Formats: sequence, structure tokens, C-alpha cells
Amino acid sequence: MKNNYSALPKSLSAIIVISLLLALFSAPAHADTGPHPSVSVTFINLPDSVHYATLIAEEESYGPHRAVSKPQTNSSYERFLASSAFLEYAAQTGYYYWGHLYEIEDGRIRWGYYPPQRFMILLYDEANSAVYASGVTDRFAFDSIYRVTLREDGTLAVEEESQQFKTIYYAAVRLLTTVLVETLVALLFGYRSKKELLIISITNILTQALLNWYLIVGDTYPDSTIWLFRFLAMELAVFIGEAVIYAKCLKSHSRKRAVLYAITANMASLFSGPLINGILM
Repeated sequence: MKNNYSALPKSLSAIIVISLLLALFSAPAHADTGPHPSVSVTFINLPDSVHYATLIAEEESYGPHRAVSKPQTNSSYERFLASSAFLEYAAQTGYYYWGHLYEIEDGRIRWGYYPPQRFMILLYDEANSAVYASGVTDRFAFDSIYRVTLREDGTLAVEEESQQFKTIYYAAVRLLTTVLVETLVALLFGYRSKKELLIISITNILTQALLNWYLIVGDTYPDSTIWLFRFLAMELAVFIGEAVIYAKCLKSHSRKRAVLYAITANMASLFSGPLINGILM
């Protein structure tokens, strides 16, 4: 085999190189494409009327969020009243309202992008302009899920919901997505034998198990920058591990191609994974 890259069309090589350059130059803007902690709340026993909800935070800012000092004025009058009520309640408690206002549909809300670690859940009833509040609550997992019941005395009772099934499901979706994407990239790189595809699949299962362990067991409240660097460090460790394994075990082409494949496959799964996961989840 005189030219180990002869099986890789020049046009495809150009596409790969351009994609890698774009990914590298856009990293500051898109490095946040990895999975993020979330808070999901299911409300129980709500009266038959329109309700809004939010989380007010112990911290004034976190990640891209900052406390607001004025209610929403660029939406409906009802949302203006709800945000005004949340802002006033937050000021009374010493907590901060970040301006996130959710109209409750199907009894649920989900804060999926940098939710606060310590917070209170607020509920606004449009029918009587009343605000109901929970006690102080902390995120307890990467995907923290709560059941909130409106009591007769007007308080909100918060119960942590079991994570076991959903945690396993989300991890399985992330794993299957990665294996699918990186297998498709492997085919483009000319790795088509059953043995090589099996090596790639097993390697992905092992490295993704490590990455998911970090997401599930790791800190539930990292500083936004620290968490991002930790996540990227884990991704780098995954890439190095996969590159070493592929360079040693994928024999049909050169080691350079194996390393280039590892780079391209990891870039592809990192940037396409959140989109596919969002559809499946």
C-alpha cells in the first residue's frame, strides 16, 4: 500500500480539513454544545387557571444569567404582572430573579441551561395574582427532577423524583448517538471490516462510560467556566485514548489516518450529539 490515503477522496479530505478548521475557529462560540445540568419541575394539584413559574437564585449571577431589576415589558400584560410579582418576592427574600419566566404547560417546566444550584421555586396564579413559594432547594443531580405540590395552606411541597431510569436512559442515548455518528465517520474513512467497526464500537462504549460517569457522578454545581473546562478535559482524554487505540488496532490504513479519524469522529459527535440527543430526548 504505497499511499495510505488513496482510498480517501480528495474532495472528502478537503471537507474534513475545512470542517476541522471551522470547528477550531468557532470553538469559543460553540464550546458550550456539550450536555448541561438541568432542573425539571412537575406541578401537582394546580387549580384550573393560567400559572407561571420560575426559580429565584441564591447567587446574583451564574454562567450567562444575571439578576434583573425590572419586570418584562416586551411581552403580554399577564407576563408583565407575573414577572413583577416574582421580582418583588425575590427582593423580599434576598434571592435574585434572573428574568426566566415559564408558562406552565402540561404541568411541567424545564430549565435546561445553567440552572441555579440553590434556589426557591415560585408559582404565580393568574386568577388571583398570588405567588406561592417553596423552601430553599438544592440541585441534587446532573438532571435534577422535582415534584411540587400546592398545599391548601398556599405553600409548595418539593419532592425529589427518582433519577435511576432517566439517568440510564439519557446515558444510553448519548452512548448510542456517539457510536452511530463515529461509525458513519469510520465508513467515510474507509474502515469497513467487521473487526475494525467492532473495535471502534467497543472503544466508544468504554470511553463514553467514563464520560457519562463524570456527567452523572461529578459535581452538580460547577462554576460555569470550570465545568466547561472539566468537560473539555474529559473530551480531550477520550480523544487521546481513542487515538492511541485506533493507531494501534486499526491496521487497514496508516496510523496518521487513524489519528485523523479520531479527531474528525470526536468533533462530529461533539457538535452533532446535542442536536440528535435533543430530538431523541
